[in-house]
Amino acid sequence: MQNRSINNRHIKVARIADLDQLKACQVIFFSKSVSGQLLSILNDLQNEPILTLADSPNATAQGIAINMSLVNEKIVFEINLTKARASGLDISSKLLQLAVKVHQ
Repeated sequence: MQNRSINNRHIKVARIADLDQLKACQVIFFSKSVSGQLLSILNDLQNEPILTLADSPNATAQGIAINMSLVNEKIVFEINLTKARASGLDISSKLLQLAVKVHQ
């Protein structure tokens, strides 16, 4: 995705270790390697307009907006609609219909 643009907006992919820099992001993917720190990080980002993504078990229960997993060689996802709305994000009804589970 690096060096691509969508609607004249450039996509920048970066690994960020400094938590203060996360607030400048619009979308953050949390890898399994931070699962032990996830609750603390998400508390710092609470109510920020940031779409949070992960691929870890129970990530939506911890406060991730969209959690992905691989089932039968297909990527499926669940959505934590409450957390997305608390961050000021609207999830389209079409995306909600594609989710395997929507937490409200």
